[in-house]
Amino acid sequence: MKELYSIRLREKTYRIIIIASFLVSGTISAVSLIYSYNTIQESKKNIYVLENSKSLVKAKSTNINNSYDILVKNQIQTIN
Repeated sequence: MKELYSIRLREKTYRIIIIASFLVSGTISAVSLIYSYNTIQESKKNIYVLENSKSLVKAKSTNINNSYDILVKNQIQTIN
């Protein structure tokens, strides 16, 4: 009887460990996905313009429509 109780206790312990490891890995995955999504959204607000074909200049925009004006202006200067 003692051996049977020990086997059931080990089985219950292994189940708890497996469930806890799945929960921890799921939580880490969810947090990393949220962080990466926020980072991507923040990086979309920044555009870099090549100045004098040598150095990159960071131009920050609050709206994606405003950044098109900056890009078009640089393209026109490059063409002319």
